[in-house]
Amino acid sequence: MTEPNLFHMNMLVWNCRGVGNANFRHSLRDLVNNHHPDIVILTETRLSGDQATRVANTFPFDGFFCTETTGLFGGIWIMWRTDRVQLDITGSTEQEVHAIAQVCHPVSSPWSLSAIYASPRPRER
Repeated sequence: MTEPNLFHMNMLVWNCRGVGNANFRHSLRDLVNNHHPDIVILTETRLSGDQATRVANTFPFDGFFCTETTGLFGGIWIMWRTDRVQLDITGSTEQEVHAIAQVCHPVSSPWSLSAIYASPRPRER
C-alpha cells in the first residue's frame, strides 16, 4: 500500500481591484488565516514599488514579486511561503509573470506558473 502524500499546497488567486483599501487587507488576512495558502496571486493591485513592498510585508509571506503598475492601473503580485514552495521568476512584463515552482517537502517535480492580467484593449496586449 502506498503512503498518502501528507502535503497539500493551497493557492489563492484574486482580482482584488486595489490593495490600498483597508477592507481588502482585512479580507485577505481572513482568507490567509482560514485557508493557509502557500502562494497568493493578486491582480489589478494598482500599487507597485516601495508602497507595494510595505503592504506585502504586512502579510505572512516571505517571498514577494510584483510588476510595475501604469499609474493606478494593473499590477500583479505573487506572494509565497519560501519554506513550502520554491518559486523562481523567469520573466515578467506589466501584464504577466512567469515562474518555475517546486514544492519543497516532499520535493516534487518543478512546474510552470503564469499569472496574467492582460489589458482589455487588444492593442495594448
